[in-house]
Amino acid sequence: MRADRIDILVDLKRATRGQSAPGFHPEAAPVQATYSDYPGTTGISAIDYRLSDERADPPGGGGPA
Repeated sequence: MRADRIDILVDLKRATRGQSAPGFHPEAAPVQATYSDYPGTTGISAIDYRLSDERADPPGGGGPA
């Protein structure tokens, strides 16, 4: 992927703890993110950000730590 000069890699398959996310490793892209419709973490240390919404992360708390 680095040879393809990918700057941002986004997981749209909603990888979760215990499931694999092929291609997500520290050298895959400078910025890596996941979209998830549940309030939790992927458990994948190579993923830098999680895209979310108010349903999964309500204002004022109640979402993942």
